[in-house]
Amino acid sequence: MNLKTIRELIKDLLLNDIKLERTKSIGSFLTQFLKPYISKSLYDTLSIIDSLSLAKKKAILEQILEETSISITNSTTNTKKHAKTSLKDLNIYINNMDFLNKKHKNILSSFGINTLIDVLWYYPYTYENRILIKNIMTLPINEYGAILLEIEKVVFNQNEKYPLTILSKDGFSQIALKFNIKDKHAIHWYTKGQKIVAYGKLKEFKGQRYMIHPKIFTENSNEINIIKPIYPLGRNQTEDISISANKKRKLLEEAINLILEHYKKLWQDIENILPDDFIKQHNLMSLSEALKIIHVKDDFKDFKSFENMLEKAKRYFLYEEIFIFELAMLRRQHQIKSLQAPRIVANVDDIIREIEKHTKFNLTNAQKKAINEILQDMSYDKPMSRLLQGDVGSGKTAVAMACALACLKNNLQVALMVPTEILANQHFKNFKNFFSKLGFNVGLLTSSTSKTDIKKLISKGFINITIGTHALIQEDVIFKELGLVIIDEQHRFGVAQRQSLLEKNHNLLPHMLYMSATPIPRTIAMGIFGDMDISVLDEMPSNRKPVKTYVLYSDSQSDMNFLIHHIKQELSKKRKIYVVYPLIEESEKTNLKAAQSEYERWKNIFNDYKVLLLHGKMNDTQKSNVMEEFKDSGDILISTTVIEVGIDVPTASTIVIEDAYRFGLSQLHQLRGRVGRGNMEGYCFLTVSSDFIKNQKYTEQNETLRRLNIMVKTTNGFEISLEDLQMRGPGDVLGLSQSGYFQFNIANLKNKEHLQLMSSIRNEMPKYLKGITQNLEWILEKRYFENKDITIA
Repeated sequence: MNLKTIRELIKDLLLNDIKLERTKSIGSFLTQFLKPYISKSLYDTLSIIDSLSLAKKKAILEQILEETSISITNSTTNTKKHAKTSLKDLNIYINNMDFLNKKHKNILSSFGINTLIDVLWYYPYTYENRILIKNIMTLPINEYGAILLEIEKVVFNQNEKYPLTILSKDGFSQIALKFNIKDKHAIHWYTKGQKIVAYGKLKEFKGQRYMIHPKIFTENSNEINIIKPIYPLGRNQTEDISISANKKRKLLEEAINLILEHYKKLWQDIENILPDDFIKQHNLMSLSEALKIIHVKDDFKDFKSFENMLEKAKRYFLYEEIFIFELAMLRRQHQIKSLQAPRIVANVDDIIREIEKHTKFNLTNAQKKAINEILQDMSYDKPMSRLLQGDVGSGKTAVAMACALACLKNNLQVALMVPTEILANQHFKNFKNFFSKLGFNVGLLTSSTSKTDIKKLISKGFINITIGTHALIQEDVIFKELGLVIIDEQHRFGVAQRQSLLEKNHNLLPHMLYMSATPIPRTIAMGIFGDMDISVLDEMPSNRKPVKTYVLYSDSQSDMNFLIHHIKQELSKKRKIYVVYPLIEESEKTNLKAAQSEYERWKNIFNDYKVLLLHGKMNDTQKSNVMEEFKDSGDILISTTVIEVGIDVPTASTIVIEDAYRFGLSQLHQLRGRVGRGNMEGYCFLTVSSDFIKNQKYTEQNETLRRLNIMVKTTNGFEISLEDLQMRGPGDVLGLSQSGYFQFNIANLKNKEHLQLMSSIRNEMPKYLKGITQNLEWILEKRYFENKDITIA
């Protein structure tokens, strides 16, 4: 039985109350057919419909007709024998739309809306329920609603917080409309007996119902008895237009409505983007349905029905966004795998033995497993693209050395690219110390090094391993035969920068190993880094002791005395101390402590010790010199987050992180990882002002303290990163914010379920590849590949 027949039966029952009363088992009958067409909440009521009163039965049946109206319309449309609209047909540029004026075009351009497609996928962020309410008493307190009113009295009192008050009634009850208007002539704007519609949030105080700054409409306005989509003003803004927010919103709304109406026949008949099998398996509505609902281009008689359908529309776009992203990641992976790479043949056991012999450390089982996975990948003539992720101190560098050694034994070169010159210098010393014993040459190429000679040595193959920063991707850096590229802190480099390294190897692509110090659970990492295979170091070396972490109040004398005493004890044992601040210099707008000014205070407290200052405004040479001095003869380093990643000073035992609430959890964990790197005990002190905590809202206090307590409770980077992902999202945690990496509007990557959905869709992807539509190919190219680098910076 089809949907059309079901709807006719429901209509027949609604016309005859006696027939409806006598008909048995309506619920069990309808449940057989309606699940794909109605909301879950409505579907669940079918199980009890037979036990309900006649009025409630009718209400449910009417809602079924409401919710299935779009589906039946779409079904009817699908039967028409004409070609549906493709996405390419909708790629109509705003500048070519003659029915728009210059102001409309300018406002659209300022928000990065350049085509009809951009308009269709520019979703409202909220909706106003302006369907008229006849009685104020039916609107719950603190809910928004639109009420038809008659003005009884207009009052102006300049001593009130809201000087202008319009006392009105709905025929039964009174309500006060309050406005913060200072102009006393405002009392002449409205007259007694005038009919108006007020839209706003209903409040109540001592029995008096009121609204503050409601929107006012005439009773004949076309802005009432509708569900109003409200479009965002901040999304994708490329330039600012010097007009008020209200004018911006009005112009944007006018432009979007004009476009949607003008091209109505085109976009409402659009082909689906997603494969039919995927839509069917996940019980998704069609793209045309989803677009009509999200832009409210269908008539809805009540807001509840709309909310139910909106939930289904958003679900469609959630799946669409993630499906396209994961397909792009898979496509990029296939593009890489379609190219040729040098085979690197090595005996895993021999490589591991050699690493352990020369480092005098036993590798963990996790390290051995990762080495095996990577060498297995590199033994094929297809380019490896693998992410090595592990917690702070889990031994990623040792794994990288093992893979580099295998490459060198095959007479191939290795390039190691890092984000900062400090890290480059550190890796250079470690790699040189290890590989020079084996007869291999290690070179350093940064903006501070002499480049001419080393570039010649690289091109002739005399340098076996080159370690560097962005200088490695300069055009005149040519490798003789590059076999492996290792990128540390991989998310700090753009795809285009990686590509530049890949293109330096003549006919063969080198294998690529990306390393990330921000550990995230494998299932989530698979969704986010869908274009890579993943190796995880989830085991710590036996000599690493967990760093002890404490929260101290910076305005507590006893806490600060305890901290100073601890530092003096550690200094007496010849151990080194980090003190980290979120700012370089004091700002008038904040009372946060700053590295520059606090440096003088620490020098005074510890005047018998060498106190050094390091911050991001220094040039690379200055930074390197400070770090070398700290390692050799320094005692306390006052720093900003320059030291966050990879800095290795084995004798550093204590880190003090001032104003710790300013940092993300993952960042705090990275900073904590700078201490306790040898056999000694490590200590981390997170300081926060008790006054700051007290001045926060109650919910914010709880959140701040919860985050800091997570750091005290666990040293497991995977647990910490998962908490951080849910609080801030992967864009902030992995440094991908504002990068265009995640082109999502509906998907919320702070949502654990959405993150898991990314992984599940990626796993499902192979079975849908045969059903890839032309629309999907087109949008994939447009969003992720056409003249565009997905910068991960």
